[in-house]
Amino acid sequence: MVNVQEGVILGLLDMPSVSYCDAETGKVVPLQAAVKKDNVEAQAALAILHACSKLSLQDALQAGKLDPRTGQALHPETGQPLDVATARRQGLWNPHLVFCVDETSGVTSLGTLMDQGRFDPLLGKIRRPSGELLSLEEAIARGVLTPVIQPEQLLDTTPSLTELIDLGKVNPSSTTFVGPNDYRMSLPDALANGFLTLSSKVKQDPDTGDIYLAQDDDVVRALVDVKENTDWLADVERAMARQARPSQRLQRLKEQIDETQGVRREVSQKEGEVASIQQAEELIAAGGQHKSDTSQQLQKLKYNAADLKLRFGNALNEAESRENKMVRINEGLEEFYFRLDETDQWLDSAIEHTQDLQASHSSLEEQLVVFKDFVEEVKTKEEDMTKLTKTADEFKEQSQEFERDVEAYRTRLQILPTIREEAEIGILDEELESIEAKYKDVSLAKVTSHELGKIPGKDKQDLEAVRTIKSELIGHERRLKELTTAGERLMEGLKEAGLTWLLDDVHSVMEDRAEQHSALLQQIGAREEQLDLSLSHQHNAATRLDAVLDMVQRAEHQLKSVGAISLDKERLADQLQEQRLMNADISSNKAAGATSWRDRRSIWRDPQTGASQREAGRRATLRGVQDT
Repeated sequence: MVNVQEGVILGLLDMPSVSYCDAETGKVVPLQAAVKKDNVEAQAALAILHACSKLSLQDALQAGKLDPRTGQALHPETGQPLDVATARRQGLWNPHLVFCVDETSGVTSLGTLMDQGRFDPLLGKIRRPSGELLSLEEAIARGVLTPVIQPEQLLDTTPSLTELIDLGKVNPSSTTFVGPNDYRMSLPDALANGFLTLSSKVKQDPDTGDIYLAQDDDVVRALVDVKENTDWLADVERAMARQARPSQRLQRLKEQIDETQGVRREVSQKEGEVASIQQAEELIAAGGQHKSDTSQQLQKLKYNAADLKLRFGNALNEAESRENKMVRINEGLEEFYFRLDETDQWLDSAIEHTQDLQASHSSLEEQLVVFKDFVEEVKTKEEDMTKLTKTADEFKEQSQEFERDVEAYRTRLQILPTIREEAEIGILDEELESIEAKYKDVSLAKVTSHELGKIPGKDKQDLEAVRTIKSELIGHERRLKELTTAGERLMEGLKEAGLTWLLDDVHSVMEDRAEQHSALLQQIGAREEQLDLSLSHQHNAATRLDAVLDMVQRAEHQLKSVGAISLDKERLADQLQEQRLMNADISSNKAAGATSWRDRRSIWRDPQTGASQREAGRRATLRGVQDT
C-alpha cells in the first residue's frame, strides 16, 4: 500500500486524467472504478477529488479565464481572446489543470479531453462520440460536461461492515440485518447465507441499529428470494413428513384428501416463482467479471438455487403422488362402507324374517319351503361377506403402503417422527366384527350349555360352528401381530421424539389386546371340549342301548320258539334250566337297559323319525319278558 504522492511517482495515479493505471496489466481505469475494485482506498480517492474540485471548470469560467461561448482562453493581462492551443503553447493557461465531469469518462481534465480528441482547442468546442460539436456553454447546458466537482456525490464513502464493527458501532451478535423485501435475520445468519460480506457497504438505522445494504444488489435480492422460498418449502416438507395415516373414517379421510390437495395446489402455484429464481441466477451468473465477494455470493446463489430446485421438484412429485393415492384409497373406503350398509340392511331384514318364521302358524310343509329358501339366501350372502373383508384388507394394505411412503420421505429429509393418530386404527375391524356377529346370529344357531346333549344333530352343528369361530379367531392373530408391530413402531417413534411418558399407555393397549385374544381362545376351547364330551356320551349311550336291544330280540325269538311243556321229567328239567338262564340274562341286563333308556330319552328326541315311540315299544316288550 502506497500513499498518493508515491502513487503518482510510481505512475499508478495519473492526475490529469484522474485515473488509475494497473502496474501489472497496464490497463487505465477511472478513479471511481478503481475504488470499486479496491485498487484505491476511498479516503485517498476522496482527497484527490477534493483537490480537483478546487481547480474546476466552473472556477475557470467564473474567474474569466475561459469564454464558455467561444471556448477561447483570455489573456490574463490584456484580456485578449486566444485559442486554447496558443494559450497553452505560450504558457498562459494549462488545460490539464482544469477539471470537470465528462458524461462518458467521469472526472477528468480539459487537457485530457483535448488529448483524446474530445475537445478541439482551435474551435473551443466539445466533440461528442456522434461527431456533434458543442460549445462549452451548450455542453454544460445539455449535461455533457459538469463543471463542478462534488466528491461526496461522485465517490461512495459508505462505510463497510468491517469499518462499522471496528468503530464499535455494530455488535454482530445482537444486530439485525434487513434485506430486500424487508427480510430480517440476525447478522451472523445473514453473513452465513451470503446476503452480505464483511466488506459490503452498509447503512445503519440510527434509531434501531439495524443494518441495510447501501445499494440494492441483484445478487442479494436473488439470494433473499431463494431463502424465502426455501423457508416456505421447509414448512411444506415438515407438513408432508408429518402427514397421518389415511383415516378409516370416511369423513376424516375426505378432510385429509382436502388437506393433501391443498398442499399440492400450494406447491404447484409456486412452480413459476421457483423457475424465475433459477432464470435470475443464470442471468446474474452470465453478467461477466465480479469482485471476489460478489463471486462468492454468486457461487452460493448457484448452490442454493440448485438445491431449492431439486427439493421443490421432489416435493411437487411427492404431493401429486400422495393426492392420487389418497383418491384411490378414498374410493376403496367408499366401496367398503357402501357394501357394509347394504349388508347391514339385509341382516336387519333377515333378523326380522327369522322372527316371523318362529311366530308363523302355517303348516309344517309351508314353513319348511320358506325356511329352505331363507337358508339359500343366507348362503349367498357369504360371498358378500368375503368381498367385504377383502375390500377392508385392500384398504389396510394401501394405508400401510401410504404410511411407509411417508416414513421413507421423512427419513430422507431427516425430520423427527411425530405421534400418529392411533385412535383411527381398527375401525374397519370393529365394523367387520359387528357385521360378522350379526351374520352369525342369522346363519348359526346359538350354542347354550343347557341345550347340550338333548339333540345330537344340533350338537354336531354347534361343534362345527364353534370350530369355525375358532379358526376365524386364529386367523385374527395376523391382525394382532399387525397391531403389535404398529405399536412397537409407535413406541420407537415416541422414544426418538423424547415422549417416553407415553410408552406405558401404548404398551398397556398392546397387552390388553393380547389378553383378550387369549381369553377368547380359552373360552372357545372349553366350549369345543364340552361339545366333544356330549357327543361322546351320546355315542356310548347309544352303544349300550343297542346291546340291550340285541338281548331283547334274542329273548323274544327264544320265547316264540318255546314248545309245549313236556311231560317228560328230564325234558321238563331242561326246559326249566333254559328258562332260568334266560331270566338270569334279562335280570343282568335290566339295570343297563334302564340306564340306557334314561340317557337315550334325555339326549335323543327326534319327532320326525319316531325313535322315541319305537324305543317305548321295545321297553314294554322287555317288561313283558321280565314278567313272564
